[in-house]
Amino acid sequence: MEILSGAACGLFMGTVFIIVWALAVTSPSRGSLKGPSLLTTPPCSMYISILFPLAVTIFWGFVGGVLGLLYLAARELFPGDGVGSPNQAFTIAVCLLTINILVLGALWFRKKAWWSGYGVGLTFAGIFGWLMPWLAN
Repeated sequence: MEILSGAACGLFMGTVFIIVWALAVTSPSRGSLKGPSLLTTPPCSMYISILFPLAVTIFWGFVGGVLGLLYLAARELFPGDGVGSPNQAFTIAVCLLTINILVLGALWFRKKAWWSGYGVGLTFAGIFGWLMPWLAN
């Protein structure tokens, strides 16, 4: 049940990721749109609009399944609830992973699109840190 709830949460996370990606790509502040854009070139636009969301959904579903498997192991090794979650150790581990990824992302990208990165990070922590453990139980 943990792997299934992890995959379902991964699909939900993939949907959120695609929405944020679509907003970032179609934002008018992307720079100059005077010349041909990657989104308007016919072969590239098909790949970006069809294959990228499909790949992202499959990727996040797989990540969710792996996190579901890790939750199963954490529930067996570290029983105990807390922090509003059925398993305190797993929730804290997911939050620490999210913080580390956000710090590395901030260092890598500097200040470009910081709001979408932190929004996706908080969504990741919420979905996998709290929603997935509750769905698995």
